[in-house]
Amino acid sequence: MRQNQNKADELGLSRRKTKQTNVDYVLLLAENNTIDLAFMPKDKTVYSLHESVLLIILAALDKVYDADAIALGIPMYEVGTFITKVGEKLAQRELCSPDEATKHSAMKLVHNSKFALLKIVNGLDEEQVIESVFHIVQRCQHDYTRKRLYINVMLFDTLNQLFQDSPKRAELIKKIYDKLSELLYSDMHYWLQRAKCTYRYAKEQSALETAYTYAKKSYDDGGQDIHYKASLTLSIICCAISEHEKGQDKINECRLAIRYANEAVFSDFYQQNNTSLQLDLDAKQGKSHSGIQMVVNACNFIKQNSTDMEDVEISESVLDRLHKLFLEKNS
Repeated sequence: MRQNQNKADELGLSRRKTKQTNVDYVLLLAENNTIDLAFMPKDKTVYSLHESVLLIILAALDKVYDADAIALGIPMYEVGTFITKVGEKLAQRELCSPDEATKHSAMKLVHNSKFALLKIVNGLDEEQVIESVFHIVQRCQHDYTRKRLYINVMLFDTLNQLFQDSPKRAELIKKIYDKLSELLYSDMHYWLQRAKCTYRYAKEQSALETAYTYAKKSYDDGGQDIHYKASLTLSIICCAISEHEKGQDKINECRLAIRYANEAVFSDFYQQNNTSLQLDLDAKQGKSHSGIQMVVNACNFIKQNSTDMEDVEISESVLDRLHKLFLEKNS
């Protein structure tokens, strides 16, 4: 890596990052220096529904087990056709580890470049993307063994990363969630992800209030596996709403924010999953601060403006927990 950095600096090229594969780095150089790579699929390549499904899962989860492909209605010969179309330098099947083989299947589809896959995925037609995500959920939602597959694909953070290069990313992801409501209107994971999408792209207070409604449904009606995630999301949404308020209304929103935050950060779920807590708090709302900064601001506002000592004590407790989390993250 050091030799690469030195040579890149000498030639005025971008340095290779630690997590970049060989193909990732070659693609980065090609994009920055307008070099045509023969092994990359051309922009006009047309992908079938099943091929688009494989592209999206592979880009999102880095692998597609043979058993999952079959459950999605994709025969193995179509997987072979997919590999030929995207190129064997980008995707291939390989043997699974003994543990994977026991839980999933003997073989899996993998890739050599997330960067390349994201470029292809972002070139797909909007309707094809929506139909592909819908297909994944429809085929997996009643299959308990594949529940995590469809949940991981429809996570807001997953979709936000997948379509980061799309000029209409916000509109596309909103349309995906609109379509998924046909299947997932009773799924609390869905409502939480839709809440995140709505508040993260919110430009007006009315959108934040809609996001609050979605997250509150997940909070009230979801099980323990989602309740505390919803509580943290509600806290951040209340923080965002408070930025539009003044006087007592602002105090009331910040009060709600710190109480939801207190419930979340001291829950057994987040006490045992500090990494998840850090990730959930690092997310930004629009061009505003990160979640953690918004919660800190709400706590400080309550300390300075509230006459309720219980609220002040809650704020201090939350600030202490977040400070410890910050120290752990940077240790």
